[in-house]
Amino acid sequence: MNSYIISETEFDPLKIRKNESIMCRGNGYMCIRASLEERYPEEKRGTFINGVFDGANGEVSELAVLPDTTRFDIYVDGERVFLTGKNHTGYSRTLDMETGEAVRVFTWESRAGKKIKFKFRSFVSQEKAHIAAYKAELSASESADVKIITGICGEAANTGVQHIGAPVRRVYENKTMGLYAKTLASCVDIAVHCSVKCSAGCTVSHLADRRSLYKCIEFTLGEKSVVTEKLVSYVSSRDPEYDGAEPGSDTVAGDGKKYLENACSLGYDALFNESAGKQRAYWKRHGDKIVSKNGFYDRALKFALYHLNIMTSQSDNRVGIGAKGMSGEGYKGHSYWDTEIFIMPHFMFTEPEKARRLLEYRFKLLKSALKKAERFGFKGAMYPWEAAWITDGETCPEYGDIDLLTGEARRNLMGEIEVHISADIAYAVWQYYTITGDTGFMESCGCEIILLTALFWCSRVTEKNGRLEILNVIGPDEYKDCVDNNAYTNYMAYFNLKLVSKIKDIIPKRLKEKYDCEKIVSAAKNTAERLYLPEANENGIIPQFDGYAELKPIDLSPYKNKSCVGLIFKDYGFSQIQKMQVSKQADTVMLFYLLSEMFDKKTVFDNFKFYEERTVHDSSLSMCIHALLAARLGIIEAAEKMFYKACSVDLGDTDNSDDGIHSASIGGIWLALAMGFCGLGCEDGVLSASPVLPVDWESFELCVEYRGALIKIGADAGGTFAERLCGDKTKIKLNGKYIEV
Repeated sequence: MNSYIISETEFDPLKIRKNESIMCRGNGYMCIRASLEERYPEEKRGTFINGVFDGANGEVSELAVLPDTTRFDIYVDGERVFLTGKNHTGYSRTLDMETGEAVRVFTWESRAGKKIKFKFRSFVSQEKAHIAAYKAELSASESADVKIITGICGEAANTGVQHIGAPVRRVYENKTMGLYAKTLASCVDIAVHCSVKCSAGCTVSHLADRRSLYKCIEFTLGEKSVVTEKLVSYVSSRDPEYDGAEPGSDTVAGDGKKYLENACSLGYDALFNESAGKQRAYWKRHGDKIVSKNGFYDRALKFALYHLNIMTSQSDNRVGIGAKGMSGEGYKGHSYWDTEIFIMPHFMFTEPEKARRLLEYRFKLLKSALKKAERFGFKGAMYPWEAAWITDGETCPEYGDIDLLTGEARRNLMGEIEVHISADIAYAVWQYYTITGDTGFMESCGCEIILLTALFWCSRVTEKNGRLEILNVIGPDEYKDCVDNNAYTNYMAYFNLKLVSKIKDIIPKRLKEKYDCEKIVSAAKNTAERLYLPEANENGIIPQFDGYAELKPIDLSPYKNKSCVGLIFKDYGFSQIQKMQVSKQADTVMLFYLLSEMFDKKTVFDNFKFYEERTVHDSSLSMCIHALLAARLGIIEAAEKMFYKACSVDLGDTDNSDDGIHSASIGGIWLALAMGFCGLGCEDGVLSASPVLPVDWESFELCVEYRGALIKIGADAGGTFAERLCGDKTKIKLNGKYIEV
């Protein structure tokens, strides 16, 4: 079974949105949801360009849905092609992650009994960032009149809101269609161009409505196949090549038309071959694999690597990674702590240049972080909980879900008091520096982030009980808000504060001239020394926050390990859950992965067991961390079961992915394999690993880049191994012993 293939073997309208998400195609610049060619009520089409956010109509800034080019309305003898349970056979749809191409085939039978064979192919180019391509091949056993209507649909919108202004439409030389518009609030110019050609003799006309432009192709179909090719280009004035410039709508339109003309000179097949070649080169470098009995783990790993690649910009440091990547509207395309804690480690160990750009994105958010801190009466950098474009500031909506007990909309406090993200970003800065040794980044960005986030913590603490405490926060477990001394927050803040002493000798001159660095170093040192760090009680349990032990324990068996999340809210309101020992996801447990050197193994084991029993895993971020820690603790059977569930977040038989895949969970698949089963780490500037092999796995291997060397590390029946694939010889620590690879 080919691990690179994601497949659908029968048409199910209830899975349309999920498959739109998991089979989406992209290249880091743009992503297009894998919508079916013909239209269905259940669909949610979406095309996104990285960084094109808009906050029109009173909405917070969100990733804008752009004009759609995926739609093909097809009529046979006047009857519209539309699948039901009885009128088609031989259905299959696949995404080949090795090449990036989606293929869909079926035979459709008209009411008159005519059978038409359809084959649709599509991809987003890896080589030409602005280009996407579609191909439709039709054949029939008897003559039929066919009409295909396709083009650019400007009616596409985010759910409940339109972010694209009224477009201008053009047809050039009766061939190329162009649609030009601006986002309503952010005033980003958008240009979409489209060319459609048919292999058969046909009549061609153009159709237009208020916001769209289509080409209508009519021909007679027989046994000989007829192929329709459609090539499209997307360009925005926020593209990295325009950074620092104001290109204007004419420039954006002209460049988009030029990109399309160049693509048309090649055609679908040539474009696909060059794109597939670049995609295969990606896989050659990312040769991670898991060999097991059923092949699911390897497919999930390939799925994770595929999406990590298409959701991340190849060149732009002004954009982050949304919680759904660009695969859907979920979480409005905003970046959270997910990036630093769950996703970025993959890039640090495989493509460090991408990790650097993601951290440079956070550096560009420093102005917003400083303004936010000032707004709430603090000093330093208080990072936005939800971030969009680099000038948008905090984009967390003011109100969230309705409390089913009270019937009232609940204040969304995360943007105000879920403050651990500032420490998470500082942690990622240090992790990147530790792994890469990139002093240039620390001089240009890293030191300033660490200094200003530490300064924030110095002002965020409160003197109480003769010590410094951090009050009124939300930790990673969002089923508990307004708590004091959340263990995760306090320990991460402590780590952030201690980093200042570690960087004091590499603080560049420009920062010493800009800030009173000696004062910040001293304040950070004093704050760290006096900061309260929750310790284990008589049972060895570190309280998640003050008063956790007094909360009511309940039986979580009706809610744990279910395919549907949030089941507990069918029985309890949020205000009731606040008073129970129930966690949405890993919270205190996160510390034992991030700050493992601060805790002994017994403390980790006792707390892991205690909190896992009280966690419903309603967050997609939860299972991967539990699998990672179980592997580190040597609980391999439990680790594999948890890893399976982590792999099933998007690939399992649920509708959790209708609004997009789960970026952090996808990063967490790699994270659990690398940091858990492989035991990957960095100790004193040396790469370390201690692989363990689950019973049901035959082998696994990871390819990591470390200080310029590409190294394969893994385990099989013969034991553990490490091999240098290219680059300079390097020393690593394998199973506690130093070896030269």
